[in-house]
Parts: sequence; C-alpha cells; structure tokens
Amino acid sequence: MSKVSICLVTWNGEKFINNCLDSLLNQSYEDFSIQILDNGSMDKTREILAKDYPQILVEKKDRNLGFAKAYNQLMLRSKSDYVLIVNQDMVFAKDFLKEMVNMIEQNENIGVVGPCLYRLIDFEKSEVIDSLGLKIFKNYQVVDTYAGEKDVNVPERFEVFGISGAVALFRKKALESVRFENEYFDNDFFAYKEDVDLAMRLRLKKWKAFINMKAVAYHARTAKENKKISLLKQYRQKSDFVKFYSFRNQKLFILKTAQWSKYGLFILFSMFKRSLFVLLFSPRIWWRVQVSYFKLRRRILKKRKKIVKYIKKRNLSKWFNQ
Repeated sequence: MSKVSICLVTWNGEKFINNCLDSLLNQSYEDFSIQILDNGSMDKTREILAKDYPQILVEKKDRNLGFAKAYNQLMLRSKSDYVLIVNQDMVFAKDFLKEMVNMIEQNENIGVVGPCLYRLIDFEKSEVIDSLGLKIFKNYQVVDTYAGEKDVNVPERFEVFGISGAVALFRKKALESVRFENEYFDNDFFAYKEDVDLAMRLRLKKWKAFINMKAVAYHARTAKENKKISLLKQYRQKSDFVKFYSFRNQKLFILKTAQWSKYGLFILFSMFKRSLFVLLFSPRIWWRVQVSYFKLRRRILKKRKKIVKYIKKRNLSKWFNQ
C-alpha cells in the first residue's frame, strides 16, 4: 500500500491530461499510487488514458457525477495515510509531492497541505499566483489568497484557513473525522465551493491547514477574475452552470456552517446584496436557486446537526477578515 493515494477526476480533459499525468509520474517522490475516475468524458480523454497510461486503472462513468461525488468515490477507496486530490488542468514541479509530504509529516495536527500554486497561461508556466490557500471574511465569502498577484512576500511555510480544491494533500485521518456517511466533500454541492465547506469542517475539528512554498504546481484555471473589467461584465461572461452553483452553494455553505450569533449581520447584508444582484441580472438563475435551495434545505440542516456543537464552541475569529 502506497503512502499517498493520488485521486484524479477527468472530464473532457484531452487538452490537459498528458501534461498532468506526465508531471505526476516524473515526481522525485515515488511512494504513491494513482487512481482515476472519468466523469463521462465525450472527447478523447479516455482514448488518451488507455493508449498512454495503460498501467493506471481508470473507472469510467456514463455521466458526470459532479466534482464532489466523483472525488468522494475515489477517496473512500483509499487506504493510504495521505490522499492527494488534483484537478486535470494541473502541472507539477518535480519535487512537488516530496515537499507536500514533508510538510504534512511535520505535525500530526496538520490535516491538509497546499502548494505554491501558480497559473498556467496559454499552457505556459507563469509567476502569477493562482492560490496560496483560502481566505474567509466575516460575511462567509471565501476567496483564493493572493490570486492574480506576483512577487508576494510570504514565509516558506505558513498556516491558512483552508486549501483550494484544485490540489490538496489530506491526512486520511482528518478526512475520516469530518466524514458524513459516504461523503468527505458534500455531494449536495455537486461542484463549486465544496472545498470551502470541507475547509470549514476541518477547521471546526481543529485540523490545521498549511501552505508549503517549496511545493510548486501550476493551474490552468478557466474561471478567473479579471480586475480590468467591471464586476457585471465578469458576471455576464460566466456560464449559467457557474452562476447557478456558485450562488446556490454559497447559500448552502452558510446554512450548514455559519456562526449566526457572531456574524449574522455581516452574512445577511452580504447575501441580500448578492441575491439582489442575481435577481436583477439573472432572474431565471435566481428562481432556480430558490427552488433547489428549498429542496435541499432539510438535508443540509441534518448535516449541520452533526457539527453544530463545534460551530457553537469554536472560536474562529482569527481567520475572519473584515
């Protein structure tokens, strides 16, 4: 049994999959295994996997299960000490995995580690930061720290609120401590913000999250902010899929994990503004979200009951920005 189980979900990834897998198979650290679940790809992804990587077992699904459910299926099977989840649009430096494992083994209270994550721009490595962990605000909005910046002045290793779901090394023991039935990521989220929800639940169970700047990876993020254009124009450029799940899952995340007694006013004001914005510029999306939220509300509240005692007693104020 390998020390690290690498879990990769593919979906129409023919443009990325060779670069991703080649960089993983070229790691200086060798005590790992790779398992892949293909989420109903309709391009040449499966042909590439069969032809170029016959040594890797690929589970094929006829439809897209969503990010959360697909990764949960892979993680549930893992018996390794550590589980690395990676997006298909990633490229990794040669010592990436060695540095990630080195970091998580420094302290048994570390539940998850992330790398210095740069952006791939037009398939070229850049020095633009994609994410140095997750940052949370008092209104429960969560963003990637230093996204879009260059030459940031940070320590070699530092603690953060949580780690982006693009790539993260989890301690399996930490995942098991926050597991709900067969879920680590929340299946009801389908895609988007499931990493934020998991980051919060790990924090509530007192697991630490660290960034190791010596572990380097690159991410060809397709949905990234452009500060040169207006917020409204950025919003209109997003697909209905992104608009729906981003808005709905933020509401689910708040319903499930919010400390209302401390941050209720911040949350309500923020959600009122966002709801009004979506209602004005995407009324159809707004109504779809209300219907879906109502259908899921009871199940999400059931999940909240499992963690409510931690929500009430944990002091997370050091992680909440203005």
